[in-house]
Amino acid sequence: MFKQSQIVAAFLILIASLSIHAAIYKFYDENGNVIYSDQPGPGAVEIEKRDVQAIKGPRLRPATKLSPPQKKQPFVYKELRITSPEDDATIWDNNGDVNVDITVIPQLRTKLGHKLVLSLDGKQVSEPGTATSFALHGIDRGTHSVSVSIVDKTGKTIMSSNSVTFHLKKQSVILRQKLKKGQ
Repeated sequence: MFKQSQIVAAFLILIASLSIHAAIYKFYDENGNVIYSDQPGPGAVEIEKRDVQAIKGPRLRPATKLSPPQKKQPFVYKELRITSPEDDATIWDNNGDVNVDITVIPQLRTKLGHKLVLSLDGKQVSEPGTATSFALHGIDRGTHSVSVSIVDKTGKTIMSSNSVTFHLKKQSVILRQKLKKGQ
C-alpha cells in the first residue's frame, strides 16, 4: 500500500545510488575539448575516484518544550501614603496653611502618564501632577481629612492612600486681646 510519491522517492534513491558506483571517463573530442562522461569515448581514461569530503556539523541539543509566553503583569505600586501631617495631628496656623507630603513606592511612573491628585474632605483640591508635596492655604479651622490618589492619563484611579485626619487650630482673637491687656 505504498503511495505513488513513496514509490517515486524509492526509485530516485535507487538511481542515485547506482550513479555513485559508475565509472567516470575523461577524453578529448575532435576540437580538443575535455569531456567527462560515464560512457567511455575514443582514447578515454578512467578517472580515479576519491572519497567525498565530509564535514561533521555541530551537535544539536535536543529540542526543549517552549513555555507559552507570559502575559506582562500590569505595573503595581507597593505603597502610597501621606507622611505629613500624621494621622490625628493638631496643626496650629492662623492662616490655615497645611503642608502635605506623600510617599510613593516605587517612584511615580510619569512615562505611563501617572499623576497624583490630592483631596481634602473628599473633594479634589489639586490638578493632577507629579509633585509629592502640596501646600494648602486658607483652610478653615476644624477637623479635616486628606487623601491622595494616583490616576492614569485618562483620569482613572489606579491607587488611593488611606485618609489622614488632622485638626487645624487657630489662636483665638479673644485670647490675644486678653494677653495684650495682661489678664
